[in-house]
Amino acid sequence: MSEKKLKIILLSVLNGIDNFGIRKLASHIRSIHHETELFFLTPGKHRGLVETLLMKGESDLGESEISEIADALCEADIVGISSMTGYAPIVKRIIKSIRKRTQVGPYIVWGGIHPIVNPEDAIQAANAICTGEGEFAFEIFLEKFQKNQFYYDSPSFWFNTPDGVLKNKNMALMTSNDMSKLPSMFYQDGEKIYKKKRGFVEITNSDIIEHCSIFYHTIWTIGCPLHCTYCSNSVFIKNDPNYCKLRFSSPHYIIQEIKRAIGKSEFITGVVFNDDSFLALNIKILSEFAMLYKQEINLPFAVVGVIPEYVQEEKIKVLVDAGMNRVRMGIQSGSPTILDFYKRPSSVKSIKSAAHILNRFKRQMIPPAYDIILDNPIETREDTLATLDLIYALPRPFTLNIFSLRVIPNTQLEKDLLNAGVMAKDIQSSNYWKNIPSFGNCLIYLLTLLKPPRSLYHILRKHVKPSSERQALYPNLMLVLRFLYLAKRALWHFMKLDFSTLPGWPGFYLHRFIKKFSARQIFPKKHQ
Repeated sequence: MSEKKLKIILLSVLNGIDNFGIRKLASHIRSIHHETELFFLTPGKHRGLVETLLMKGESDLGESEISEIADALCEADIVGISSMTGYAPIVKRIIKSIRKRTQVGPYIVWGGIHPIVNPEDAIQAANAICTGEGEFAFEIFLEKFQKNQFYYDSPSFWFNTPDGVLKNKNMALMTSNDMSKLPSMFYQDGEKIYKKKRGFVEITNSDIIEHCSIFYHTIWTIGCPLHCTYCSNSVFIKNDPNYCKLRFSSPHYIIQEIKRAIGKSEFITGVVFNDDSFLALNIKILSEFAMLYKQEINLPFAVVGVIPEYVQEEKIKVLVDAGMNRVRMGIQSGSPTILDFYKRPSSVKSIKSAAHILNRFKRQMIPPAYDIILDNPIETREDTLATLDLIYALPRPFTLNIFSLRVIPNTQLEKDLLNAGVMAKDIQSSNYWKNIPSFGNCLIYLLTLLKPPRSLYHILRKHVKPSSERQALYPNLMLVLRFLYLAKRALWHFMKLDFSTLPGWPGFYLHRFIKKFSARQIFPKKHQ
């Protein structure tokens, strides 16, 4: 059979351009099919200074913008879209707009987290959905599609067929050896970004700085041993228990990927690893990585996926010596009841132990950031106070990443809340940065700023109520406290000359100013 000449467009719908899944997929698919392009649609601007302060979420897209996006996608034969559940409504609008323009094509495949956690919803909009890892599954589908062969039996796919939805089993997950053989992640390889009234234009250094700051963002390991009920990982593990096992490319592979990116973007001053459980790697692998990183990269790096049980002083020491200057660790709650509700294996004791280990490196690192989830409708007053007490007791300095509970459809959390007869906001309807301005939540922000005397703290905690109770709200107080909280966090980064979390251009210009006017070169060029 003759092969079709196909143009493939892969589209990321995410509030940022650091969609690692589609970048890895794009690099692999382009290596076997040259006519492959990677597009990015970033509906909002949550990294803006004002948006961060006001806890604003994603912006919506007007019909003219949806039409402009659909017109560009209609030029392809296959459109692969990747999105999280929060962006599913936008994806559906784009697909609907494409359908209005043509009866034949393009053939639309929806992948990413949403089709995995809620496939019954996603398959209603697309020709096909990918329900597992995409690299090798898409390769199998593409070969059959291009050769006009029967492709409805492609593994890891559901298909809309004339006879209804056909559901295939997922392929086995990639091995660490498989991951080490893939081409380096798509970066500065001609990818495009949508801009209103201009369509999709090639991404420039300016776009990267605006969306990713002056650090290179990547992911080394895949898999998470935890079954947290609020997380999409719990659905991944339900689909394939092997997802809880850590898989990773070789240390040499990830070092070469980073070197490649640095060679393309001279403004990079550090690296951020966005892994779910980086410290779950054993000390032998971490030591090999640390040695190579220090020899060949030698830039500051952050690890933002830290599980308390894996925080060991030996591991932290090795990584700090290699350049690790910041970590982010999940706490979520100080209440054993709520930790059990979330199926978090971490005890309050293990959280405190991990925090004390990290505190021993406070002179070498930016204060650690601990994730906290607020506004859980099943929390009692005692649960809320337990979280406050934990934060009050943690060794200082530290900061918090403060989230409001949002429900991803089809997760265990959704089922547990329904069984409890309570409702929480859906992740599609509200952003998880926006906290209820209750007195208890304001006190959370206050505790990131200072540790009040115990007598004063006990007076303040008497006024705390759980989010499920009606209570007075303090939006202006929260705005002031949030501003001070962000300012203090920025000051810590400035003192370490690290601008990895500073949105967009301010970090770039601060770095350039310091480098230009400092008596010594703050960020010497250490890579080859």
